[in-house]
Amino acid sequence: MTEARLQTSASGTGTSGQNDEPHERSDVETALEVLMIMGRLGKRFHDALVAGADTDLVGNTEVIVVCSLSLHGSLRPSDILTLTGLSSGGVTKLIDRLEADGLVVRALGTYPDDRRATRLELSPRGSQVARDFARAVLTEIDAIRSGFTELIAATEPIGAAEDRRRP
Repeated sequence: MTEARLQTSASGTGTSGQNDEPHERSDVETALEVLMIMGRLGKRFHDALVAGADTDLVGNTEVIVVCSLSLHGSLRPSDILTLTGLSSGGVTKLIDRLEADGLVVRALGTYPDDRRATRLELSPRGSQVARDFARAVLTEIDAIRSGFTELIAATEPIGAAEDRRRP
């Protein structure tokens, strides 16, 4: 589909290329537009993280954990499970990958109430990668604002339709 056709579809005219008559967008079409916008933003973030950080670990879960550790100082594996929604085995594998890449260190026996508990902290390299992630986001701040503005505009028809349905 050409860029002009994509823009025509996104503007609410035409549905499947059969005609170019204006029509009111369905909630499904609006939801699909929202997903497209979010996908473009996600790709832009991912590309910025790949270009700006000295690590190959730039998946969503790795970024969540590195940023959370940078903000909060340390986490237990159970905290990571809650943050990411991974299984306990998935958390173990994630921690192993982060540790192998030199981004985190495990500290055992550092909680007074539970000497068996593991605490995860960023290594100096992990702290640098977190700063690199932050710089990557800051370089894309205009695109972030634009993307959120586009998301709000795309979802307004759903809100307006909901308002009309309320008694």
